Amino acid sequence: MWILLPVSMFYYVLGHQGIPWKLIFSCALLIPLFYLNCSFLIPNVFEKKGIGKYILSLILVVLVFYLMSVFIEFKIGPGTIDAISNPNNIDGTPHPSQGRGIRGELSSFRAWTKPLLPLAFIVLISTVYGLIDYFVREEQKKKDEKKERMESELSFLRSQVSPHFLLNTLNSVLYLVRTKSDKAEELVLKLSDIIKYMIYDCNNNEVPLNSEVQYLKNYIELQTVRFGQDVKIVYQCEGDFTPYMIEPMLMVPYVENAFKHGTAAISDPEINVVISMEANVLKLDVKNKYQKVIERQEATGGIGLENVKRRLELLYPNSHKLEQGIEKDWYVVHLELKLNRE
Repeated sequence: MWILLPVSMFYYVLGHQGIPWKLIFSCALLIPLFYLNCSFLIPNVFEKKGIGKYILSLILVVLVFYLMSVFIEFKIGPGTIDAISNPNNIDGTPHPSQGRGIRGELSSFRAWTKPLLPLAFIVLISTVYGLIDYFVREEQKKKDEKKERMESELSFLRSQVSPHFLLNTLNSVLYLVRTKSDKAEELVLKLSDIIKYMIYDCNNNEVPLNSEVQYLKNYIELQTVRFGQDVKIVYQCEGDFTPYMIEPMLMVPYVENAFKHGTAAISDPEINVVISMEANVLKLDVKNKYQKVIERQEATGGIGLENVKRRLELLYPNSHKLEQGIEKDWYVVHLELKLNRE
């Protein structure tokens, strides 16, 4: 297109006949200059060796192309195949360029300056294009590095979640086995379902929300079997969770924390868990009875809450709301997540 546009103007606008070789060669010469600058000098000299060496290299390259342009200007002459094959005009008179000879051409200021404007134009647009491409690639590289770091951190956080939860669940099983409870078998079956979910589903970046909710329900039922009538457990689930996806193991740490700190040496322990879906917003509300003295004793240890908080910051930076704290005799957690459909 770069060559054909001026050639078409030569024919149809200016009305010339013959093949404009000089115009073709001059335009074609600028194409390798463009790509040499933006595809070689900028990525290999500017990026690796700095702006000083890049400018020096660009000057040398432009000088070479300038001399080649001058050679084309002098060697080919007025610009048509007729002028090369026939030094005289159609009427037999010498062509204006013939009487002056090569010395006349060399002394022509116009002949020496004519290539400067096209060369400057090509250097300008190739430099702008190459630098834009460079900065875009640098920005993409930073994004890729950030994504890799985030994925690495998330992988580490996920590796902590499952063993942490599994350890607490096994403690529940051990408790029932030691007390020779008939509910131990039921608890083991629930634990089996939970482990299957952790092994086969939690390796994915996202899981169906209804699977995550079912997993949470199994966990609550497991704890219900363990505590029986000793702890009042209220669980509500409202809304359609089917069309949504979620990062696995985001909700259970808050519920797990409620059972951990809301059942030990607390009079009339009670735990409330409410999950609801409104439009594309998932809401989780978890409440457990709270006693300051007990909380201080069990404050050490555990990675669940800090873990999930960090995962929320990485995965849902602008689409989550997390509130947690003490309200009277309750420890309250409120989580909202904007989710995408499958």
